[in-house]
Amino acid sequence: IIWSLLGAVLNPNAYLAYATGAATFLAYLNQKISQLHSNYLDGRERTRQSLRAKLHPILQDIMKKMLAKAGFYDEGGFAEGFQDKKVIKSKAIWFLSCTRLGKKIAECHI
Repeated sequence: IIWSLLGAVLNPNAYLAYATGAATFLAYLNQKISQLHSNYLDGRERTRQSLRAKLHPILQDIMKKMLAKAGFYDEGGFAEGFQDKKVIKSKAIWFLSCTRLGKKIAECHI
């Protein structure tokens, strides 16, 4: 591109068309890349919103079932002694480490 610009200065009749074409192509390429990036970001956000809307109720139900099996949750909400978030977090971490050791859920008493 630099040589084309230099050629346009030295001999404008011969090289100006090439320099103009190169500049036009680069401007077009830049515009298309920014348009594709914008479309990508918009599509990604729409996909995330759609997945959140569809998967959130399913994952919430699975979490309630897992917490109920572990004794954290019952029909009325969180079991007694598990209303504090710090207690829930510490017990959940302990429960997950217990189940990762290969113990069955029934063996991991809280």
